[in-house]
Amino acid sequence: MAKLTTQQSSLSGAQTKRLVQMYEGAEKDLLKEYNNALLAANNPQKLADLQRNTNLIRQEILAGSRIWCDEAIEMLFDLAASEVDKSLGSKEATPQFQKAKEILADNAFESFVEVDSVIKRRVEQVIRLLSMEQLKGELSARDTLEQVAQAQKEKLAEQGITGFKDAAGKSWNIVSYVEMLGQLVTREAMIEGTEIRALEHEQDLVQITDESTSYTCENCQEWKGQIVSLTGKTPGYPTLDDARAGGIFHPNCIHNILIL
Repeated sequence: MAKLTTQQSSLSGAQTKRLVQMYEGAEKDLLKEYNNALLAANNPQKLADLQRNTNLIRQEILAGSRIWCDEAIEMLFDLAASEVDKSLGSKEATPQFQKAKEILADNAFESFVEVDSVIKRRVEQVIRLLSMEQLKGELSARDTLEQVAQAQKEKLAEQGITGFKDAAGKSWNIVSYVEMLGQLVTREAMIEGTEIRALEHEQDLVQITDESTSYTCENCQEWKGQIVSLTGKTPGYPTLDDARAGGIFHPNCIHNILIL
């Protein structure tokens, strides 16, 4: 059965873990800033502090995400390509080889820019909500600000900083969503590394891995272990694009491709 090497699996898992730990730390810092503002919701300075400090946290995590995308993709792309070379021999890389890594890293980083934009919107929503309640209280002597702040604290405790929804409408918290992204990015780096290097070797056929697992979804069941064509030029074989369209390589999918 076609399976990833231990080195590929270990490196992919380690890179995803590194990403998750970075966001877990950021989430703790963001929660601290939220709570500081909510505990003194009637203090406008606390809202200004929330804005400033969360901006700094966002800048730091976004910079870390950029570094992670560059490093993780290069390592896994190169590792996948080296596995092709073990089977087909050494061959000089084309200019497209390095360019492919850069494109993958840029595309991956855009996903984390989207995560940042959701965090930014969430912070701004809280600030606007509390600011509006402060104004209402000043005008009418109503004492609802503490109630609003308490409701926000309860929401934080239940949902975390913010929720994310994927294309299928599934909800994720910030850490689980980033973990899913990490798995997608690392797997895509290995798939593309294998594909680009195979094409450089003029090798058209690859095999979708048939990883042992107690659970395989219907889409994966149909495609796991199948031999597919990268270009569609080999008669009698479905293409890698066909497999993608069939739903394999979905979020949290464990499958990949390997050279024959």
